[in-house]
Amino acid sequence: MRTRSVVVNAAAVLLSSPRFADEPFRNDAGEISPLAFVDRPGEIAVGRAATQDCSWGRTMGVSMFAGSALIALGVFAATAAGAADSGRGESKPNLTLCRRLAAEARRLPPDDWRDSHTALRPSLVIDEPKSELSADAARLAQLPAVKDAIAPEGWTTFSERLPGTDVHMFETIQGTLHCQTHAFVEQRPGTEPRIVDTPKGWDGEGEGLCWTRSGDVGRVFQQPAAIASGALTDRTDDEDISITPWTGVGWGDTCKVKLRFKKVFLKTGQFCGDARVCLAGGKIAVDVAEAYERHRAKDPHDPPFRFGPAQTAEGMAAVLRAKAHFKSPTDTAEFPIFGAGPDQGHPYYSYVDIQLFPVILGGKTYVGSVGHQGLGWRESKITLVALFAEKDGALTPLAGYVVELRNRGLARIDVED
Repeated sequence: MRTRSVVVNAAAVLLSSPRFADEPFRNDAGEISPLAFVDRPGEIAVGRAATQDCSWGRTMGVSMFAGSALIALGVFAATAAGAADSGRGESKPNLTLCRRLAAEARRLPPDDWRDSHTALRPSLVIDEPKSELSADAARLAQLPAVKDAIAPEGWTTFSERLPGTDVHMFETIQGTLHCQTHAFVEQRPGTEPRIVDTPKGWDGEGEGLCWTRSGDVGRVFQQPAAIASGALTDRTDDEDISITPWTGVGWGDTCKVKLRFKKVFLKTGQFCGDARVCLAGGKIAVDVAEAYERHRAKDPHDPPFRFGPAQTAEGMAAVLRAKAHFKSPTDTAEFPIFGAGPDQGHPYYSYVDIQLFPVILGGKTYVGSVGHQGLGWRESKITLVALFAEKDGALTPLAGYVVELRNRGLARIDVED
């Protein structure tokens, strides 16, 4: 599957104190982060950078229908004839594909799920479409029906063949959401090309094959199938896998496997301007990230994000003064890195629902900011937490923390036939 990699900073940084100068930084998982050393007080050295993958579009697959006995009896003849005209079969072959896949998923150990559904290989194999078209695909891509279906002139066309069949999938990816448009053509030897309907939900009304979700072709337990997969949002690994088998004459019925993961937040890096504040804030950074996720799950019209005990009038006033400096809904606080080199990455806040809040550390009030790492409206599974001193609305950065959301195996798996 083609992926788009967004480099996001998960840097590990030592406190700005001389006694840490020769010690590596260990994150909350006990991992030693390379390059994480502080050379001088007040300077920050950055550790590793993580890569957040965001996947997008392709198309579907197939499941060879083996109902010869029924056909011989004439029971299936009318259905097959209708399917040849519509491009989508009315039979219900292999509805146990999702249940078989779910049963296999339940047997896998937690560590196998670090890369989500790739744990299910080879039972679930998704083929990656190619921009270099075969001779047959290049010829079929010029059919007016295909060109009209997938995009106007100028867009790159990707293609993949449905395994073991004469069906070709064509796809283009458009817009900043990387939304996919698909077309399918079957051409058996000695016959004219036949346009095949897209699988159920692939026309933009169901799956919404954009950004983290993609449509592909592949095999499920060696059966050709259309497979829609990918995280439900860019802030989670939770995923629905929709499987539509090929009947030999059209698409069968769709089933769905819903993967929901156990989640854990880990502080994987910190940037320090004030060693005392940074040490105190580091103890609550994960708690802030967890509270922020609960806040995001609520109704957007609920009260603004708050953390910790009841807030003082002083703290609320500081937050209001700081907010007054933001002139646009897309303005954000700058995440502090205190001179970390550009070659080590630079985490930025997405402007989606970034929150300012008062926080008390050691009896003193500070302004905190929390939001997801990202660019513009794009977000990731990384939460950025920062602490500032406030004076007359101006914010002076004191500390920044990188908190990653990771999965720890399946929490639940459901099947929808």
